[in-house]
Amino acid sequence: MISSFLFLTHSVVGGAVVAAGVIALCVSKGSKPHKIAGSVYALAVCLMTPVVLIQKWWSPESVSPLGVIFVLLMGYLVLTARVAMVTAPPSIGKPTVSRWQLTAPVTAISICVLSIWFGFSASQQTSLTESAPPIEAYFFFATLAFAAACLDSLTLSKRLKSTKHRSLRHAWRMSCVLFFSTSTLFTGPGAVVLPETLRSSERMVLPQYIVILVAVAYVIKIIKGKRRVTQ
Repeated sequence: MISSFLFLTHSVVGGAVVAAGVIALCVSKGSKPHKIAGSVYALAVCLMTPVVLIQKWWSPESVSPLGVIFVLLMGYLVLTARVAMVTAPPSIGKPTVSRWQLTAPVTAISICVLSIWFGFSASQQTSLTESAPPIEAYFFFATLAFAAACLDSLTLSKRLKSTKHRSLRHAWRMSCVLFFSTSTLFTGPGAVVLPETLRSSERMVLPQYIVILVAVAYVIKIIKGKRRVTQ
């Protein structure tokens, strides 16, 4: 009963993540729909973390350690992306380093270390089931977390507090989370909620490719100075 409720909650929240993320990515940036969709998107991603952790606690076999790493990293990326835009640059005379700027890279490094530890633990197992996630995935997420930590550390530079750099930080992190969420829903474990005819279709990879194309195009526009994310 409880397991079914948690699975349903997981599915609903995951669907909300993808739906709100797609809307936020496609609508005009800084518009009211973008702000609403972005808020729902960030809330849904952050809500997914406790849902998955409760699932792991209640039914350990239902969630792999990689699933825990996934939600922790996605939540971190969304929160730092959100803060990048809703927190105004420090004014003259005010502290140039906030508590958040110090906490973010430490959080990312912690996720990196945890992912490496889970990865080595998985590699020591003599037999892995077919449903077990690939060991390489742990080290991929560890690398991503480490890269994000390095970029978080760079925000201590005054130059990287400009509107352009804050917009880039917001855009790539939000888009990265949307890509992984879309991949999970359409071609990953989340596809279990879809009909068999859809799961077996090669076209299921199209949504994640579309997310990549739109996100890359938008990032290029920001780099060229033609676009700016506003909150």
